Amino acid sequence: MKLIYAVIIFLIVGGAKNNMSDIPEHAYLNASGVYNGVEEKVLLNNYGQPAYEFIKSRYKFVGEYYIEIENTYRSTNPEFRNIPIKEMFWHLPGDLNLTCFFHYKDGQWRVISYFFWPPGAKF
Repeated sequence: MKLIYAVIIFLIVGGAKNNMSDIPEHAYLNASGVYNGVEEKVLLNNYGQPAYEFIKSRYKFVGEYYIEIENTYRSTNPEFRNIPIKEMFWHLPGDLNLTCFFHYKDGQWRVISYFFWPPGAKF
């Protein structure tokens, strides 16, 4: 379901002409295409080192680009203000990018949101 939201947001904000069938099969970690809950090390093993990664407090992730973080950690809840969120970005083969957002849960960084997008997309 979250994948559908990410695609809808991408299509609305980015005006992309791509659809899910345009994402090459090799880009997915698993047959379902769902990454939520996947550990960081699985992505690193599959895609290698990201082009960039950083960790910021929850309150610094605002706007439609971060809607799935908002759905997990409401910005209106002061308890979530300083929750650490990690963002990682990969350039994938086939002219495709992947951005993942993680939270630290059960001793591991786990995916809470992700989306594929073509280079040059405007958000």
